[in-house]
Amino acid sequence: MSKNSGPVKTTSLLDGRTVEYVEVHEEPLHVRQFSNEFVYVFKATLPCKGTVTQWHRHSNDTFFICIDGGKAIDLVSDKSEVLLDIEEGQMWWTFAKSAPYIHYVELLSCGPTVFIGLEVLAPPSVYSTGLLANTMPKGWLTIIEENNSSLGRIYSLEIPPGGSTDKAVCNWNCCGVVISLVDAPGVDGTGPFKGGVLSNRGACQWFAPRDKDSSLNVHVTNPGPVKYRAIVVELIACSK
Repeated sequence: MSKNSGPVKTTSLLDGRTVEYVEVHEEPLHVRQFSNEFVYVFKATLPCKGTVTQWHRHSNDTFFICIDGGKAIDLVSDKSEVLLDIEEGQMWWTFAKSAPYIHYVELLSCGPTVFIGLEVLAPPSVYSTGLLANTMPKGWLTIIEENNSSLGRIYSLEIPPGGSTDKAVCNWNCCGVVISLVDAPGVDGTGPFKGGVLSNRGACQWFAPRDKDSSLNVHVTNPGPVKYRAIVVELIACSK
């Protein structure tokens, strides 16, 4: 049963059938992680083979990253069925604000398959014209050009075992979300890393300076034996 308590919504499929659907925020397998006026972040989990989502509608521009890969059937209401083979770390954008779509997904592999969705709700209150990559120790933060869009810049963050920003000045004068890709106990710091909230695989955290005239001072330490890996989504001015 969905969390929707409003009127039943229906749509027609290519084969003539009519199906009920919910908004993505109401679909039970898409679980809210956090939200604010700028973003809505959810984690979608298909736990085992044969798991099927409800028909649901996406209507916001969204950045996706796969945490645990798998094979699945994706059926969009006005299109033919597509077989997906999504790999861990795969990233993509969907621009559903101008072209909403209704679909369901059925997992074909053993599972679990997990991905994070970051919906962009509004232009950021603070954004930078410079690259965030220039604010961290050399080689730690690398922009991934092929995954950038008019809504955000995407960076790969890698911190070697024992690595620390130490006394380096790391000022982030922008808004965004950090998504952890590994379990790395002990990773801690300031800003989005405060309290170790990003030390678990699939964890997500918002970051933003106090106001447009200030910067967020970010420090992070990785005391463990594994390389820490995360994705940083830096929101930039939206196209109108």
